[in-house]
Amino acid sequence: MGYRLFASGDGNDSSYEKEVASTDGVVEPVSGEDVEQVKEVDLSTDSDSDSGNYILSESEYKRLTESDLADLSLEDLRLARNELYARHGYIFKSEDLNSYFKQKSWYHSDPSFAESALSETEKYNAKFILSKERPGFILSESEYKRLTESDIADLSLEDLRLARNEIYARHGYIFKSEELNSYFKQKSWYNPDTSFDGSLSEIEKSNAELIQSRERSLQ
Repeated sequence: MGYRLFASGDGNDSSYEKEVASTDGVVEPVSGEDVEQVKEVDLSTDSDSDSGNYILSESEYKRLTESDLADLSLEDLRLARNELYARHGYIFKSEDLNSYFKQKSWYHSDPSFAESALSETEKYNAKFILSKERPGFILSESEYKRLTESDIADLSLEDLRLARNEIYARHGYIFKSEELNSYFKQKSWYNPDTSFDGSLSEIEKSNAELIQSRERSLQ
């Protein structure tokens, strides 16, 4: 079966499409949703809503790891991610989150909140937590972490192809390949976006090129 490889290329191979990298390093909300909206949950009975405790107290200054999130439920992951924004006074559009954080002694709403208030560590953690809320990725970290050879060493040629196109699918790229289009339409996180121009962050572009290089070595 022939593969159409969609990714950044070296400009000399017509079978590869060149992508323009975006220099915007700001953590973007999930397409079509508010910052907080991945899954709605009822927080009205939350037993900790009247305390000043954090779900992940270190997420403000420490890069989180898999072990930090291992025991958290999907609801807790959502709260932990929005906790990062709440620390800076983000006013939530979701009533349950707004009510939840208003009961925290440390929460002070700030109408002037901007994404730039988050540190690089906080941006990293927000994306890391989000990747755990949205299962179904081959390489869930390829959106925000520079991959290494060891991260992709055990992937088959087909998995590499899907992992590379996964980077574009996150942005809503509509695939010309019926096979890829059908595959990503089955993913709950995939939202086709006709306005996507192919621009990627520097990290995403680097990861697409690394995966593509591995694909070529296996062909």
